[in-house]
Amino acid sequence: MDEEWVGILCPEDRVKSRVVLLIFFAVACFAHTSATTASWTCDEPVYDFGQAAETVLVTHVFVLRNSGSQPIRIDRVQPACGCTTTTLSSNEVAPGGRVDLTVTATLRGRTGAQRFTVSVRSNDPDNPLMTLVMRGTVAEDIRARPA
Repeated sequence: MDEEWVGILCPEDRVKSRVVLLIFFAVACFAHTSATTASWTCDEPVYDFGQAAETVLVTHVFVLRNSGSQPIRIDRVQPACGCTTTTLSSNEVAPGGRVDLTVTATLRGRTGAQRFTVSVRSNDPDNPLMTLVMRGTVAEDIRARPA
């Protein structure tokens, strides 16, 4: 018997078609979501200032880049202690753009290995909190005492 197909699928083919269609939509939605999000990176998230005297102010410019397709909004910059100050060149970073975060740490009264951290919060859905670090050693002053 010759059966003529007029666009009618058997039940197995309908299931296969639905699975293929579902996979196609899932991949398309995932690709669209990941391609249209805010995403950021830092060129050098850990800066080693080496060895410095306690009379020195250590300053470093951290470069934050927007590697996503949506603007990055920096909501908060929080140094871990009062000996560290920050200056942010802008709170918004366009896709493909960059922003400079200048961090300055006071070494007065400190000796030995030191670590200064700054937490930066943004609208990046995958990486909303970035921690930047400045580290190094504060040289101890040599003081002579009369005998």
